[in-house]
Amino acid sequence: AVNCGPGSDCWDNQNTTLHRARLAAASHLMIPFQEVKVTVSYDWAGSSRRLMETREIYLTVDAKTHRWIQVEGNQQLSKFISDHKVASEILDVTVVQAQIHSGNGIFSNKNSMSELNDPYSPAY
Repeated sequence: AVNCGPGSDCWDNQNTTLHRARLAAASHLMIPFQEVKVTVSYDWAGSSRRLMETREIYLTVDAKTHRWIQVEGNQQLSKFISDHKVASEILDVTVVQAQIHSGNGIFSNKNSMSELNDPYSPAY
């Protein structure tokens, strides 16, 4: 989970945020970014009932590559975001907490970016 700090809209520039996350994950895994899909999930409707200064978003990274066996790839991904400072740099928002999640949450909103819909891909 990633909690974005007060006064920031975590989702202002979703294309930029997703693209930055794809590039960072690909760099971390040492694979082409075209082999990475990222998804950001959130359920702000549920959190808006409570007066909260933070919003929780979940970043999920999927990689389809022949460069890693699954066990090694999962180990590398578990080290992708080590703390909230790294998450802030990758997502370009103020992050106050970051932790590994299992990816099993149910969210009302999901936005994904892969090679199929990355608007920045033609620039490469």
